[in-house]
Amino acid sequence: MTRAKDISKIVTDADLSGTLDVTGTVTAGGLTLAPSQVINLNSGADSFDDIFRNDSENATIINARNNVRINLDSNSDSTSAEFVIGYNGTNTTTAKALSVGESGDISFYEDTGTTPKLFWDASEEALGIGTTTPSTLIHLERGSTGAGGGSNAGITMTNKFDSPDNSWSITPQRTGVSNTGLQIRDETDSRTDMVFDGSGNVGIGTSSPSDKLHIKDASSTNVIIDAPTDNASLTLQCGSSDAGAEGAFINFIQNTTSKWQVGMNTDNTFRWYNYNTSSEAMRIDSSGNVGIGTSSPDGRADIAQDQNTTKFTAPHLALTATGTTDTTGFTGISYATSTLTNYGWTVGALRATSGANSAFLFTQHNDSASGTERMRIDASGNLLVGKTATGDTTEGFEAQASGRTTICRDSAQPLNVSRTGTDGTLIAFKAQGTEEGQITVSGTTVSYNGGHLARWSRLLDNSKDTTIVKGTVMTNLNEMVEWGDEDNEQLNKMAVSSVEGDANVAGVFVNWDDDDDWNDMNIAMTGDMVIRIAQGITVARGDLLMSAGDGTAKPQGDDIVRSKTIAKVTSTNVSHTYDDGTYLVPCVLMAC
Repeated sequence: MTRAKDISKIVTDADLSGTLDVTGTVTAGGLTLAPSQVINLNSGADSFDDIFRNDSENATIINARNNVRINLDSNSDSTSAEFVIGYNGTNTTTAKALSVGESGDISFYEDTGTTPKLFWDASEEALGIGTTTPSTLIHLERGSTGAGGGSNAGITMTNKFDSPDNSWSITPQRTGVSNTGLQIRDETDSRTDMVFDGSGNVGIGTSSPSDKLHIKDASSTNVIIDAPTDNASLTLQCGSSDAGAEGAFINFIQNTTSKWQVGMNTDNTFRWYNYNTSSEAMRIDSSGNVGIGTSSPDGRADIAQDQNTTKFTAPHLALTATGTTDTTGFTGISYATSTLTNYGWTVGALRATSGANSAFLFTQHNDSASGTERMRIDASGNLLVGKTATGDTTEGFEAQASGRTTICRDSAQPLNVSRTGTDGTLIAFKAQGTEEGQITVSGTTVSYNGGHLARWSRLLDNSKDTTIVKGTVMTNLNEMVEWGDEDNEQLNKMAVSSVEGDANVAGVFVNWDDDDDWNDMNIAMTGDMVIRIAQGITVARGDLLMSAGDGTAKPQGDDIVRSKTIAKVTSTNVSHTYDDGTYLVPCVLMAC
């Protein structure tokens, strides 16, 4: 060995065939090593052991202690040039830690030093972790076919601000379900929030999505589409790849059972389908018509339903009041007749002091929100037109639920009966279902058929004598009838005629009036009627009759109409016989 101590320079081109042992500092302006020549550097425990030229590997090798080596391959042997940091052996090809190829590829090796696990592909400008053939900018790969381990080929991101740490991972697995797919997982809370399965289905809140998008939560679930400064929309598109007719629907499932479906049919109608009844509940057709209970709506709204007997609880259409206001609370429908507001009609129910006291109103609006009431049905079922309450002195028309009809007008004709076609009946009168008379027209003649003129009267003491029967001959009294505050200028009281040939005959008794508390008699005066004849008295058709002085009539004995004449017999047909033997025959009354 050649030793050089305490010298600062060795002359250039010095031939050192052995070993140069330097204890100080060496400055080499140019140093050439022959094959397999070694420079040993032993200045400390962490210093290089030696530097030598390896002919077999065409490389310059730096050996450090603990079997750490750096290999500088010059490519003089026609292999790829390489810079290698190795360990655990004398041959760097079997125990590599870092390799840099002449193309710029960089490999970091696993613990055995044989397989690259972090690889930079310089030509593709891509980084592979677990693969030397990265197909994307960053390519993560782990495991092998049929073996575990690949599920960890992901990334974990941790924010140390919180305690515990806020950690999230993205891995190619679905924890607890399958090694296929991709998941985004909250590692801090051990919760998988989003997955993509092997079929391309997306799950949010579930690791086993059953369709393209499956959203699930532990309790209630909500989806928000938020467009802070513009419109928000949700689009369902069907048939984007063909010209056929497809539908688009949204299904509503309770537990695992389908309940409702809404969406567009293949015929461009929009429907609501009820799985509970296995029937379509509503649809909007292509013309914009709405059908409820029908698939072929006529008009803008068509509600179809089987008839039922429950009426109010199961109607075809129900308008419900969620709050009430006495006397002015209204529930109804409006019909606009203009594009301007407050023109048209409203119909609906008006609450009185309770739900039981309500009326149904028809109101016309002419530039008025409150409008003018034209007709109502009150709480008693009375129909009122032009008035809001029943009454004989209030103008308007009323048809009461009891059957009474009142027409009242201030100072003009209240009733007009018109027949514009053929002559015939204008008004028919019936009793107990049988027609008893008519008012008819023939040309310019109006006839009252099957009736007579009558008036109200009372007995002298205002009593009710039920022994007076139909057809009894009555006579006039001087005293007038009184009806409380009601004016009476012409109706006098009467009595049963007790004078034979009575010239003061008033007519014949018809019946007692039971419509009020007065003991009023209905007395027939002129026209068709029946008259009472005493037992044993015979009459002939055409006989003129007078009072017999006992409430019956008898022939007067001549054909001259006199003041005592009360009637003319029109038929000898006996319509009724009383217990005392008196009987009734038809006649024409002349007591006027």
